[in-house]
Amino acid sequence: MLKFSLKSITALLISGVALSLAASEPTTLSPGETDRYAVSENPCPLFSWAATDEAEDYELRIMPAEADKGNTPVFQVRLPGGSRAWQPPLGNCLEYGGKYNWSIRELSGSWGRPLLFQIVQQPSAAAVSNATEVLETWLKAKGSEFEESLKARVGDPLPTFTIAPDVTGISTTGSTSGGPQVSFGVHAVEPSAVQDSAGAVGESLSATGNVGGVIGQVASPDGIAAVFENNGGGSILEARTPSSVGLTIDNIGNVFAFSYEGKGTGLTGVMDLACSACVDGSEIVDFAVDSSLLADNSVGFTKIATGAVSTGKFALGAVEAEAIASGAVTAVKISEDAVTFSKLADGAVGSSEIASNAVTGVHFRDGTLVRSNFQGAEKKVYSIHSDCPDTGKATLQAQCNSDVCQTFPSAQYLNCSGACSAGSPVSCVNDDAGWLLSPTMDP
Repeated sequence: MLKFSLKSITALLISGVALSLAASEPTTLSPGETDRYAVSENPCPLFSWAATDEAEDYELRIMPAEADKGNTPVFQVRLPGGSRAWQPPLGNCLEYGGKYNWSIRELSGSWGRPLLFQIVQQPSAAAVSNATEVLETWLKAKGSEFEESLKARVGDPLPTFTIAPDVTGISTTGSTSGGPQVSFGVHAVEPSAVQDSAGAVGESLSATGNVGGVIGQVASPDGIAAVFENNGGGSILEARTPSSVGLTIDNIGNVFAFSYEGKGTGLTGVMDLACSACVDGSEIVDFAVDSSLLADNSVGFTKIATGAVSTGKFALGAVEAEAIASGAVTAVKISEDAVTFSKLADGAVGSSEIASNAVTGVHFRDGTLVRSNFQGAEKKVYSIHSDCPDTGKATLQAQCNSDVCQTFPSAQYLNCSGACSAGSPVSCVNDDAGWLLSPTMDP
C-alpha cells in the first residue's frame, strides 16, 4: 500500500501547476533560430508558433537585433488566441538587409524564447518579377481612376506619352557624316510635331526640399553636365515661369532676360562673369546705358567698390559737366587724395563751376596749397618787429623803424634787440609770416 505524506502531496500539486503553465506558453517556430540568424528572402515573412488550444489572446513583438537600431519594437501586435501565424501587411514589410529577433506570449504570460532572423540584402529576381506583375494588374484595374486623377492635375485632354523602357549604354553614330561612336545612358526620341512635345521630360512633384526635375552630373574635369543643341536655328534654352518666359538663349549664344531684378547678383563681378574684365566697351554699344534706364538712386557710392572707378576707366571727355547733376558729387563721396591738381586739366575747373563758399579751409589739409600753385599772384607777408611801433601786426614791408624808448634828457630808441641804447631810430627786420594770395592788402 502506497503512503503519501502531506508534504509530498503539496510538492506534487505545485509541480503539476508548473507543468501546466509551461505547457500553455506559446513556442516560436518560424522564421529564425535561437543561436544564429536564419535568412528570409521574403521581407514580409510568415511568423508561426505553437500553443495550447485554450490560450487567451497573444502579443507578438519584433525587435531590431542591431544595437545602432535602438530598442523600440518594429512591430508589437495583439492577436486572437486561436491564431497560429501572422504576416506583416505588404505595405509595411521589414527592411532588406535588416537583422531582427521576434518572440510571442499570452497576454498574462511571459515572453517565449526569441528567434533570430535576417532579411536578404536585395530582392530576388522572382520577387521583382512578381512585383512587376502586381503593378501591371493594379494599373489595369485602376487605369480609369488614375487617368481621372491625372486630368485633375494637368488638365483635359491629357497629352499622349510614349514611355520607352530604361536602357543603358546604347551606342549610336555621333553624326551623319560618320563621326565617332558615342554612348547614351538613355536616348529618348519624340517624332511628333505637336506643340510642347519633347524627347524627354523631367518633373518633380515635391512641394518642398532641394529637388530637381532634371539633374546632369559628370565626373570628368573636361565634361559638361548638360548639352543643348537646336539644329533648326531656334533657341537652345528657355526658362519659363507659369505665366511668362524668364530667360532665353538663342542659337548663337545671345541671352535675353526678362529682367535683372532680384538680389542684385546679375552683374556683380568675377563670381558671376566668366573672366576678368569681360564687360568692356566692345560689349556695351554707344548710348546703351543712359539716365533713362537707371532708376533714381539705383547707382549709389555704396554699390561701387573702392578703386572700381578710377581715371583710367574713363575715356577723355566721357564725363562732362552737364552730365553731373547739381550736388551729385560732394566731399563725402570723394576719398582722400582722389582729386589732386595733377588729375585736373588746365582750366577744367573755373570760378563759375565753384559755388560760393563751396571750398573752404576745412577742405584743405596742411601743405595742400603751396606757393608754386599760385603762379606769382601771391604777396610776402611779415609780422612787425617787437621793437617797432604796431608790433605784431601784419605788413608787406620787410623792415620797420624802431620805436622811441626815452625822451629826457635826450631821445633814445630801441636797438632791435630790446635795449634802449640807440640815439636814432634803427631799421629792424620784420618777422617772416608767410604768403598772401590777395594783392589788395594795404602795405
